[in-house]
Amino acid sequence: MRKTNLYFKSLLDLLQQMYNVSAHEKNRIWINKYSVLLQPIKKKRVEDLPLIMPLIHQDFLFDSENKCIRKIIGYTKTSHFSSNITMNDNCKIHQIDRYGDSCIFNDYPDIRKKCHADHFWPYSLGGPSKQENRLLLCEYHNGSKSNSILDVFWERYPIWLNSYLEEIYNLKLS
Repeated sequence: MRKTNLYFKSLLDLLQQMYNVSAHEKNRIWINKYSVLLQPIKKKRVEDLPLIMPLIHQDFLFDSENKCIRKIIGYTKTSHFSSNITMNDNCKIHQIDRYGDSCIFNDYPDIRKKCHADHFWPYSLGGPSKQENRLLLCEYHNGSKSNSILDVFWERYPIWLNSYLEEIYNLKLS
């Protein structure tokens, strides 16, 4: 099974378990899933990312009293995520391009214009607006990427992931 399909299967499994149950029960299910995955998380096992990444999905960012914890953990678009981008900053499409190809617009900054701050792991799938999850893309590549999680997203373990999961876990316990 392709990793992207495994991710969506894992996400669906969690969503089904949490469907129509109390906020307290949802938290218990999430904490149990986190506990089951704790060893792969600690080892930062890339092959387990499709099982781990559903834990950060925005639908699970609530505590046991059903209070939203998004702002507490930095899951917000109102941060310094988009600041400090200049015309001299190049599009980094090569970081997610399967073949590592560079942006052809980088040689023409007047045509390319200023790059946009995009989320490496998509915001819509729980990717935080942290600098470590930021990817500069020109408007053309930003529009084509959208909230895609193609195969290249499964090749490296996000440096922000473990601390982010731990924050979520601690807030769900309290």
